[in-house]
Amino acid sequence: MSDAVELAVVPEVFERWLAGRPLAERSRREYARNVRAYCAWLAVTPDRDGWQGDPLTDPLARDHAARDFRRYLQVERRAAASTVNLALASLDALYPNPCAASSAGPRPGRAASNFHAAACRRARSPGPRSS
Repeated sequence: MSDAVELAVVPEVFERWLAGRPLAERSRREYARNVRAYCAWLAVTPDRDGWQGDPLTDPLARDHAARDFRRYLQVERRAAASTVNLALASLDALYPNPCAASSAGPRPGRAASNFHAAACRRARSPGPRSS
């Protein structure tokens, strides 16, 4: 995985980010559970060899990983459609809008901007000023 984003810390950081979002407690809990499951799956899936990138930082690898996770839930776990949809909604909250678009704020109809877009905004903002 990437040096920039440690897979093991993603669920914890994501849960802290979720705490500040205007979501129902159950939604936060389910999103966090699904992101933990996704990260655990990323750590062990043999599919990652075909992605040619880190799914936490590379958009094409992200799309392939999300597709393969959906297939895993549907075929191997035999999850109900509603379970798969909730897992995909959780990934939608995890993964970024392009950083360039994040300055415009959340996408219409979304409860909040996503985790990575907020990280991009923080990375672009100037640090504390020294006097």
